[in-house]
Amino acid sequence: VLGLPAETYIGKTPAQLGIKNAQQNVWNIHIRNIFTNKQPSMFEGEFTNYRGQHFYYHVRLVPEFGEDGSVLSAVCTIRNISSLKKALLDLRASEKRNKQLLSALPDLLIFLSNDGVYLDYHATHPNLLYTSIEARLGKHISEVMPPEQAQKFVNAIERVVKTGIIEIVEYQLPINSVTCFFEARIISFGPDRVLVIVRNTSELTRLKQELSRLDKLHLVGEMAASIGHEVRNPMTTVRGFLQLFSRKPVFAAYKGRFNLMI
Repeated sequence: VLGLPAETYIGKTPAQLGIKNAQQNVWNIHIRNIFTNKQPSMFEGEFTNYRGQHFYYHVRLVPEFGEDGSVLSAVCTIRNISSLKKALLDLRASEKRNKQLLSALPDLLIFLSNDGVYLDYHATHPNLLYTSIEARLGKHISEVMPPEQAQKFVNAIERVVKTGIIEIVEYQLPINSVTCFFEARIISFGPDRVLVIVRNTSELTRLKQELSRLDKLHLVGEMAASIGHEVRNPMTTVRGFLQLFSRKPVFAAYKGRFNLMI
C-alpha cells in the first residue's frame, strides 16, 4: 500500500518507517486512544517512501482485547486513497476557481424551473436586487416581480423551453428609489430548468439616452442653422431695398419708419 517491503514493518514504529514528525504525532495520538479509550479510531495521512513515491492513506485501528478486558494490541488497516485524494483536491481547486470566477462576475445568476420557480442563485451585488434573493427561493416569479415584468419572463421561458434558443428580456425596476434598467439572458439548462443571467444596464441605457438627446439637439441645431440661412437671404434683400428707399427724397417723410424696419 505504501510502497514498502512487508518485512520492513516488523518490529518498527511509524517513526522508524519514515513517517514525518507531524504524522508521527497523529499516529501516536490515535494509538494512545486505542489503549486508553478502547475504541476504534480512524484518520488520514500522507507518506513518502524511500523511492520518493508520495501516498495518501486512510488508517483504521481496531483494538484486540485480552481476557481481562484490557487492550493487548490493535489491528491496523491501511488503505491507499491517493487517487481519491487527488480527485478530491482537484475538485476543491475547481470549486475555488469557480467561486473566484463567480465573484468576479457583475451579473446576477438565477436558476429557475421551467415553470418559473426560483431554485438557486448567485449574486455578486445583493444590494442591487429588487427583493432579497433568499426570499425568492421556492417562489414563482409572479410572486416576486411586478406583473408586467413577470409575464415577460414567463413568456420568454416558455419560448426557451420550446425552442432551446436564448431569449433576451429587457426590463426596468425601482431599486433604492432609483429606476434601474436590466437585461436578462435566459438559457436552457437541462431538461427541467433554465439559467437566467441578469446584467444591470442602467449606466449603458442612460448613456444611450444621453446620446439620443444630444443627437436630437444636434439635429435641432442643424435645422436652426438651415432655417436661419433660408430666412437671412430674403431678409438681406429686404434690408437692402429699405436702405435704398430711405435715401430717396420721395420717401423722406418715411425715413423714421424705414430705420425702424431696418
